[in-house]
Amino acid sequence: ISGVLLGCLSICIFIIATLQKKASPGFGKDWKKGLWVLGGLLIYDLLLERLGFLISTFLFMILALLSFPPRRMVSIFVVSSLTVIISYLIFGLWLKVQLPKGILGI
Repeated sequence: ISGVLLGCLSICIFIIATLQKKASPGFGKDWKKGLWVLGGLLIYDLLLERLGFLISTFLFMILALLSFPPRRMVSIFVVSSLTVIISYLIFGLWLKVQLPKGILGI
């Protein structure tokens, strides 16, 4: 149900943005950033089992956040750390989802 709802909302946003002819808040003309994030996502998928959820997600978040301004390293590390911690608390501890343990064994 949620996938269908998400798909419908995405189509609605696409139609509205097309009709308004406004610049999207995404990558815009800088498509290289999109390829950079897509490449990082592929590497994330390849390293997820080896490095584990915590390390892989932290590294991917750093790479993804470097693609968008502002690029302050302190805020990038804080957001990446909070993303990993909150994701682990929600999925690993609260929902009991088996996340890849990797080299840390967590």
